[in-house]
Amino acid sequence: MKLSPQNRRPTKAEIARYLLRVRDAEASFMGFMRLMHPEFEWADFQLDLMRKLDAFERRRLIHPESGLIVRNLLITMPPRHAKSFISTVNFPAYFMARDPRRYVMSASYNDELAKDFGRQVRDLCSRPEARQAFPDLIVSSDSRAADTWRTESGGAYFGVGLGGTTSGRPANLLIIDDPIRAREDADSITKRNKVWSYYTSALSTRLQPELDGALPLQIVILTRWHPDDLAGRLMASEEWREGRWLHIDYPAIREVKSDVQIV
Repeated sequence: MKLSPQNRRPTKAEIARYLLRVRDAEASFMGFMRLMHPEFEWADFQLDLMRKLDAFERRRLIHPESGLIVRNLLITMPPRHAKSFISTVNFPAYFMARDPRRYVMSASYNDELAKDFGRQVRDLCSRPEARQAFPDLIVSSDSRAADTWRTESGGAYFGVGLGGTTSGRPANLLIIDDPIRAREDADSITKRNKVWSYYTSALSTRLQPELDGALPLQIVILTRWHPDDLAGRLMASEEWREGRWLHIDYPAIREVKSDVQIV
């Protein structure tokens, strides 16, 4: 628990409020976010995303049309709306905190961004607040690399740039965040084909069930730059037509409504 700038001892009331936040962090992803970032005020759509990600992790998010439990999420949002902060940095930290034996693979358009995401996730998992809420979450002392690190329970995090090696790296949770950097790259059919080929031949083949048999999860997060981007090709797939993907879309201007059942 952080002390004030005067380094005074917290009052009993402050300690009680903090312990409630720790308990809430154990109970939900939203509680985890409020424990780790107490200074933030969240917009309605961000809270909505947190609720859906929480249900997604627990396998309680239901596709409104197919009625299937959602294991594949496509999240589309404009830039600068905290999509990566919530989904690519904090959610994998929560996912691993809930079971430190889990494997997470996170892919981005280059190695530098992948390392940056990995460093942020590792730092969150190493914070004392996270350990207080999840005592079994211990980052291995041998984990010095930002893009590849492990927990003492046997779990691991792998960050890869587009085209990077995935061999020998399993994923109970696969996250693909902005595989296309900007519109210029999105306008190139060569780059779009490269992203699709890497997704189908390298990334999606890394998915494997968890130790308890729970089926793997995957999230694709991006800003739409082109109708034939990764999101567009997923939408044209047989899995999409079968209702095996859920699209969560937050436009710059939207009306908030509940469109997904959580059981």
